Parts: sequence; structure tokens; C-alpha cells
Amino acid sequence: MTGPPDPIAGAWPRRTDRCLLRPVRASDLEAMLAYRGDPHVTEHLGHAPLSREEVRDRIDARLAGRDPGSGRVVRGVAIVVDGRCVGDAMLRLQPAPGEGGWQLWIGYALRPEMWGRGLATEVATELVGIAQDCGLPVWAETFAENLASQRVLEKAGLELVDEVLAAGRRCRIFAAGHPGSPVPAPSVPSRWGAPGRSTAPGHTGSSSPPRGPPVGRSGPQRAAQPAPPRSTSTCTWSRWRRISLAGSGAS
Repeated sequence: MTGPPDPIAGAWPRRTDRCLLRPVRASDLEAMLAYRGDPHVTEHLGHAPLSREEVRDRIDARLAGRDPGSGRVVRGVAIVVDGRCVGDAMLRLQPAPGEGGWQLWIGYALRPEMWGRGLATEVATELVGIAQDCGLPVWAETFAENLASQRVLEKAGLELVDEVLAAGRRCRIFAAGHPGSPVPAPSVPSRWGAPGRSTAPGHTGSSSPPRGPPVGRSGPQRAAQPAPPRSTSTCTWSRWRRISLAGSGAS
């Protein structure tokens, strides 16, 4: 298998109707700390509220292009509106199970005042475009109760392919660009910050289900659940087991 492409090797910045997307910079620290350290935001992300040092470590990893925990290629993209960094997105490459190719996993987070304005859909659609430019299938995750993020992913062209259970919470996996691809088993979250401190199971831009026994596509989506607080992200997990989407109960 050849090495993975660098998802930020193309032409930058990229623009949507209202957003400018560019690779993250060290100078984005304060802007990212404002929401990556906000419990209201991180409730829906793959980590607990981050300290200044942990945000700096996160930025450094994206600048280096490697996740210090998994060693996978991971890049960060700043989401800029009217000259201000209001969020960031993740582009993570991982091997496709049993195929010899690569998958691009996407995720994002926005400041709370940016929620509900359609910006997440613009960003997710552009991230899918980056995957297409790289010739890669695109994957993402979201908490099962996070209907807002699921609608964002569907509008961006992804479809529900599986559901898993971790630490008592369900997470739905979405994909586009590779019909019939086996669904990877999720991975342990990356560690950001002090040694021994791991991220909390959650959902956001950082999703990186790695190798595992391939499984087929799941059945129909279960009935809609009551709408949760609006969120802006997709998830990472540990200690997974698969559940059935058919019917109403877990298998």
C-alpha cells in the first residue's frame, strides 16, 4: 500500500459561501481555546474541555501532520468567518480495512454562536470536496442523539452505514464515496495533554475508527429520537461493540 496523500497538499485557502478554510496556525491558539475549552461545546466532542497547553499540543500535532497517539496522518483546518477563526475541522487518514487503500475521516467544531446558521453544512460539504480531490472515500461519526450533526452529514452527501455502542452511548457512522466498503472498528481516542490523561469518549471532528473485523452495511435507521441540543461535531471512542440498526433494540 502506498503512503497516504496529504489532505492539505492542494490549493489553499478554500472558500464556501461564507467561510474561508485554511490550514491551522500556531496563532489560532486563543481562538481555538475559546471553544475547545468550553464544556458546552465539548459535551458533543471527543474530548473533555482542553487547557491552553492541550490546545497547543493539538495544533502542534496538526502542523506536524501526525496524531501522537495513533501515528496516523491528521491535519487541521481553521474555519474563518469575517477574518475571525470561529472553528476548526479535522482531516484524518487511516487504512481502509482489507482494501489496501485509505479513508479520509472528517470532523469539525464551531463556536456556539455559529451554531444553527448553516455554516457546519458549508464546511462539511467542502471537507467532502477535499476527499474527492484526493480520490478518497469520506467517513464521519456522530452521537446517535445528535440529530443536528447527522442532518449536516446527510446534506453534505454522506449516508448512515452503521451504529456502535461505547461507554453506554450510541454513535452513528456515516460514509460517502465508497459503496459497500466494510465499516472499520472504532479506535481508542488520542491523548491530548499531560501524560496519562485521555480524552473523554465523545463526538466531534476527530473520528478515527481503525482496523477491525469488517462488517456489512447495517439495516434501516431506527426511529428518530427527541432532538438533542444542537451540536457541531463528530466522535471518537474507546471500548466499542457493534449494535444492530434493525428494529428498535440492541442486538
